[in-house]
Amino acid sequence: MIPSGVTLIDGSAFSYCSNLVSISLPDTLETINGFAFCDCINLKEITIPDSVTTVEHMALGYWWDSVTWNYFKVDGFVVKGYTGSATDLYAQEYGINFESIGISQQPQPTTVAPTTGEPTSAPDPSAPVSATTVYFKNTAGHTDVYAYYWPKGGKG
Repeated sequence: MIPSGVTLIDGSAFSYCSNLVSISLPDTLETINGFAFCDCINLKEITIPDSVTTVEHMALGYWWDSVTWNYFKVDGFVVKGYTGSATDLYAQEYGINFESIGISQQPQPTTVAPTTGEPTSAPDPSAPVSATTVYFKNTAGHTDVYAYYWPKGGKG
């Protein structure tokens, strides 16, 4: 479970977490950056709260084939979210199965946000910041994946 107060899941934060089968997202979440859940091949369903107003490029429901060097949809993946939301638009634009759990109360988005790209270097974990920095060691032996979770209200 990602704790309440988290507003952003950074790009590739959960990439290659092949053992991830479920995750709970807080109602404070606003942004899911590109490739955030890429290669989570056992994550077959995710519920996105209506608070999410940005879902970036290939953030959900895709896996990377290192043989063909292509991305493919995760078989049987379903995203649950709110009709008219950024999640709904993402599902439409990427051909992801979508199950509505209500009508969005957010302003209707017009396009899926482009990816911001992967971070290229990890920050100094001892640096004083008013954010929670989480480091993940992925199961594929790749470089550590990290994410910043800023408290609601921004980088304080």
